[in-house]
Amino acid sequence: MEEEYSFLRGGGSMGALIRNKDWSETLLGDISVWPQSLRSAVSICLGASFPVCIYWGEKLSLIYNDAWSVIPAQKHPWALGRTAKEVWPELWPRIGAMFQSVLRDGVSTHSKSELLFMERADYVEETYYDYDFSPIRGEDGNVAGVFNAGLETTAHILSERRTALLHNLFNSVYIENSEESVFSKAGNEIKKLPHDIPCFILFTKQGDTPVPAVWHGVEVAGDNMVLPFEEVVSKGDAPLVDMRQIMSIERSEKVWPLACSKAKLLPLKLSSGEICGFFLAGISPNRPFDTDYQVFFQTIAAHISSAITNVRAQKERAHSVRQLRSLFVHAPVAIALLRGSEFIVEVANERVLEIWGRTADIVGFPLFEVLPEVVGTPIEEILKEVYSTGRRFSAGEYQVDLIRNGHLENLFVNFVYEPLVNSDGLVEGIITVAHEITDLVTARKQAQNNAEYLAELMKQKDEFLSIASHELKTPVTSVKAYIQLCQRVLNSQERALVFVNKASDQVNRLEKLISDLLDVSKINAGKMVYNLEPFDFNLLLKESIESVQHTSPKHHLILESSEDAVVSGDRLRIEQVINNFLTNAVKYSPNSDRVIIRSEVRQNNVIVSVQDFGIGIEREHINKLFDRFYRVENTAMKYQGLGLGLYISSEILKRHNGSFWIESEPGKGSIFYFRIPVNMPGEDVPQVIDNGMYYKDPQLNIRYNREKSRVEVEWTGFQDLESVKHGCMVILRFLKANNCSSVLNDNRLVEGNWSEASDWLAFEWFPTMEAAGLKFLAWILSSSTFSELAARKSIEMVNGNFTTEFFTDISEAEQWLDGCSD
Repeated sequence: MEEEYSFLRGGGSMGALIRNKDWSETLLGDISVWPQSLRSAVSICLGASFPVCIYWGEKLSLIYNDAWSVIPAQKHPWALGRTAKEVWPELWPRIGAMFQSVLRDGVSTHSKSELLFMERADYVEETYYDYDFSPIRGEDGNVAGVFNAGLETTAHILSERRTALLHNLFNSVYIENSEESVFSKAGNEIKKLPHDIPCFILFTKQGDTPVPAVWHGVEVAGDNMVLPFEEVVSKGDAPLVDMRQIMSIERSEKVWPLACSKAKLLPLKLSSGEICGFFLAGISPNRPFDTDYQVFFQTIAAHISSAITNVRAQKERAHSVRQLRSLFVHAPVAIALLRGSEFIVEVANERVLEIWGRTADIVGFPLFEVLPEVVGTPIEEILKEVYSTGRRFSAGEYQVDLIRNGHLENLFVNFVYEPLVNSDGLVEGIITVAHEITDLVTARKQAQNNAEYLAELMKQKDEFLSIASHELKTPVTSVKAYIQLCQRVLNSQERALVFVNKASDQVNRLEKLISDLLDVSKINAGKMVYNLEPFDFNLLLKESIESVQHTSPKHHLILESSEDAVVSGDRLRIEQVINNFLTNAVKYSPNSDRVIIRSEVRQNNVIVSVQDFGIGIEREHINKLFDRFYRVENTAMKYQGLGLGLYISSEILKRHNGSFWIESEPGKGSIFYFRIPVNMPGEDVPQVIDNGMYYKDPQLNIRYNREKSRVEVEWTGFQDLESVKHGCMVILRFLKANNCSSVLNDNRLVEGNWSEASDWLAFEWFPTMEAAGLKFLAWILSSSTFSELAARKSIEMVNGNFTTEFFTDISEAEQWLDGCSD
């Protein structure tokens, strides 16, 4: 960048867009003619971490930073360089005069949580903003532009008003003693928030027929309404209701300029699972029906359902009290009923008597008389607190001392003290439910002690390795020096020299083993030091090949192709990886005379392959090798299999955000690959398309196939934990948004090894997908062995009820999904 344009340095994505834009086609003209005042303002804008936009000139052309770019949403980056009136035609009647006032008078304006109807999506959106318009003066002292700092407060405003409704709804319906009054009070509260619920109907049930009980904002006509009641009952959910197609419902009022056209039908479900009614809630035409909005509706339905559950529970309570005594006596857990402020033991079943170490003759006596050892302990205080406040108390692994079998025993219990409330709301007793877990706690503590002991042994082992490696290194170095002296002295004695040379080879092997053991101990202790700096990777690769070639005269190490690349990393450690791959290739191809090395730069990675023509690796051995390496924390193979070198190389690559993988065919040889990121000057901002029905970025294509009602995904190139997480969350969004249950997952274009993401898929993403509705997954495998194994490993670990099939042909996968049904 020329020094003249240094004010455009940095600024993230927007900095790049501004630098690359042809400003000569805008009202601002080429950057070279920008005045110093504009340049200074742009420099401040790009350096700010909060949302900032500059409106410059009489026409108010826009320049803004990354934080502000989310405000225009779909209008970004089109808005860059355009005039305020072009970008905000819907807001111009409001903000136009404010801009002119700032330009004319040079006085700042401030608005707090102002309602703005924005057309930045495919609908008119209700938004709220805190924002300032401040003058920017030019070189002549006159106002040349407007500085706009803005912060969207929509989420805060929505949360406050929705939380207030939920609070009032809760307080009003939970005190009612009939279902009719619950519906009436709920309706009175809901209609107070027409901004979020422009219309609604609360249905009760007469037999199996839903009947409107309370409604607002609509006119209810006719006996039957065409609503998806049965689908809600069978599936728990249904698509949004098109209010315009319900002929028996007519809109009678509206709050916003647009009429409510969509509504959500939710079940009112009792704690028993029985559906006692329905809640049809109109959706604001000016807000997206996002997760928060849906949870808001669900919470309203839950409050109403809980209140009705409470009403029915009150009616059943009298009957329940009669059955309570029998239930307590035969319960499989320890239960006691303590009556009155003296805590008279009215009921005590056999299990609670076992915990207390008492017999049934204590019934009818105050608790503190029959258990004098708890007097003055926290147990006494807790019981009195529950009785006086009516608040439930529970505790886990609570330690208490009780006299059992003639002596004081220390035991652990999980227990609950539940106040027993009469019809007047007064506490008349306490129900105690307990479960003794003394054996469980003792066993767990023993296991913890064993784990700590094992950890100490592992620490001592690592310390031993470290000390042994250091101690061995000194005599080995000395032996090596003496052997070198012997080689010089015995140079003319051929037979003796052969033996000395063989001894030298063994010392070199021992020195390499000691060095590897030392690296392993450093890795285990987290003390492996990396000196990260940019270096010429191609030069390092050539030097490493030349070095190994000197020690392997029987093999020809051929660098078949390479590309220039600059890598930021520890040059010596990366050289260690290359040497390990090359020496392995020589070692496992004793009957071959060549090793081919290739290097290329793709997708911001340098990819190195080392191909030998030796014995190869059986598929089952590759599987075992993969199992040893698929987790970052997996260290089971440190001292077995292919040896320490590959383990150390793997750890070095992980620390450089890289990975390795293997392709092999028995009898024909193997190709060992590894990749590490490269420094890419002038890297363009990745182009992303995301319109709700289609998503595309350089590594991922996702679309919703409306005809087949499934999400179709195509992964491309190299993947890691970060890219897999990002892509999977987009897939989850598509699955939820389109309410479908099938996914076509195409991995054919995936390369390399993404096994670090296998655990996350199995234990976090797949359970979330299943909860969102996933039932059928067709997985088209990559030809890369490690990619395929990562896919199978992630499914192998899943504990779910959705169905997965693996394929190598996309047409077979599509046919299988077509034949699946919910």
